[in-house]
Amino acid sequence: VSSHDKSRIAPALAVLNSVDELANMNLEGEFTGIGIAGRAKEWIKGIFNVKSPEATTNQQNIDAINLKVQQWASGASLTEQQTKQVNKLTPTNGDSDRQVRTKLNGLYNFMLNQTESELLTEGINVQFPTVNLFEIYDLYKDASPEQKKIIDETYFNKR
Repeated sequence: VSSHDKSRIAPALAVLNSVDELANMNLEGEFTGIGIAGRAKEWIKGIFNVKSPEATTNQQNIDAINLKVQQWASGASLTEQQTKQVNKLTPTNGDSDRQVRTKLNGLYNFMLNQTESELLTEGINVQFPTVNLFEIYDLYKDASPEQKKIIDETYFNKR
């Protein structure tokens, strides 16, 4: 891959890294201070509505993801349809936890697709599998009590 093509792929990889980091910090699927339930919890914490460290970190990561998407898009020639799609995939403060999870998965897979396309223009045919960043969360929802105990111990360090 030429250095020019690496510079075209780098912004998409930066988005992927930002999304992956936020998802890994929130494997339990609750985005404290971001989703509706999270904001309600923050409000209940006190009259001054002081954000918890988790809420502040989540907000910073959402802002970083939005910035990375803007940086990626500024170097890409997007069609109007692609721009609408990216806007649908970018999390916002008003999103529920479920919406944030859905958008992060969609954005991650969209960026993988963009990276595949860039590589294909260089003659490199690679296909990334579809990713579910919250697979553990999805498994946890339907798990038996015994399975939840194993998941808690394995992924969430709960004993």
